[in-house]
Amino acid sequence: MIRISDFYSLVKTFFKNIFSFKLSFEQQFKLFITKAFEILFRVYVKKVDDRFFYSNERKDRFKSKGFIKRTVTTAFGYVTFERRKYVDKKTGVCYYIDEKIGLKRYRRLSEEMIFTILFEYQHTTASFLAKTYGVSRATVYNLVNSFQMPKLDIQRFERDDSSPVYMEIDEDHMKCRRSKNTYMRMVVIHRGTEEICTDRNKLIDKHTIMFPTSVPLEEVSEYVLNYLEKRYSMDKKKLIVNSDGGIWIDSFVRELGIYKPIHIYDKFHLVKAIAEISKRDKEISKNLYKWLKGDGFKELENFYENFKEKENVSQRRKEQMKMLLNQYEKIRRIYTEEDYIGSRTEALVSHECSRFLSSRPKAFSRRKIKARALYHTFFANYGKDREKAYELYFSGKKTSSLEKVVEMECLPEIVNETGKSTNMLYLRGGECPIREVLKEISQSKIF
Repeated sequence: MIRISDFYSLVKTFFKNIFSFKLSFEQQFKLFITKAFEILFRVYVKKVDDRFFYSNERKDRFKSKGFIKRTVTTAFGYVTFERRKYVDKKTGVCYYIDEKIGLKRYRRLSEEMIFTILFEYQHTTASFLAKTYGVSRATVYNLVNSFQMPKLDIQRFERDDSSPVYMEIDEDHMKCRRSKNTYMRMVVIHRGTEEICTDRNKLIDKHTIMFPTSVPLEEVSEYVLNYLEKRYSMDKKKLIVNSDGGIWIDSFVRELGIYKPIHIYDKFHLVKAIAEISKRDKEISKNLYKWLKGDGFKELENFYENFKEKENVSQRRKEQMKMLLNQYEKIRRIYTEEDYIGSRTEALVSHECSRFLSSRPKAFSRRKIKARALYHTFFANYGKDREKAYELYFSGKKTSSLEKVVEMECLPEIVNETGKSTNMLYLRGGECPIREVLKEISQSKIF
């Protein structure tokens, strides 16, 4: 039985110990809050359990089998409490309190504690969190590696004008166990830049998606297409893609073909390639830039034919020169596309991927990096606003599949005509002539 006198004694002890100076005021206050939370938590559990015990629902369905103790780790410390054990003829053993306050079976951390650890892990290390909250490092890693992403209800962007939508695509190396290394891929969607102070800009409406090589590109493209359709009115917008022109990136961009993306070669990699080819020869560097900017493809071909025959030129330089020819059309768009604003792929990879993955000496498990990618995706987008992240984390259903994070309803007329929904990405969203034509094709006998 918990009485009011318990709180009075607690407060009295707190003020008595303040002036003893055995512990600092901050430590005394922390101990006071911890003890007060423990008492209030037990009172809450008892009141809720008693109310259910005397309810008609309990009398009709369950039988009480006494009290069982349980210890839970919360953000305020350890709490040990008693709750009734109920037995139902159909469902078996039931703990009403556990279900009411969201305590999962065989888990000693409260949901609030789990969210706190997940939120703070983006800013610090597992060792620090383990020491702070009295858990093991393995517990922190297990929470991240079993992360399920909340389903997102994407709202329209409030400044949805006719300016282009930009997409930065790249990947970063990940060290995995047993030398089975892989790459973490990243797609960042934004609406350009805005100045926040002198010599400092930020991306407008930035949204990050991270995924390992084991995730199919079709799954990622469904996420991206659904996000674009719900976030923007894409029918009158350009979609400009910056990348280093990798094979998987070309395949991914083709998945977005309904929006006719303008694929541009990343200028950072262009400068790096020309520096590698010229080897500080200013004449070669000057000519390469002049031919690329002035549509001199024939001159580039002639230079390559002579360049590859030279014996004193390394194979690496020859491959870089061949790459310029293969990526010529994408490179030319740097100079011809009027809405091109430069590339931010390397800065984004360094900020979002490298500081969490490739810069850490720890080797990751290939089986669990998909959940880790979902973790980084969620907190890269909502990690700066704790209230928003908290609301989304506890708002509804969670999923371990990237394509199910942002879902859209199929068009009603398609469902009526075919009698079932469709999984064709280009048939989702608002009305437009392209979709009407594709709808007719999809319903033909060929498909």
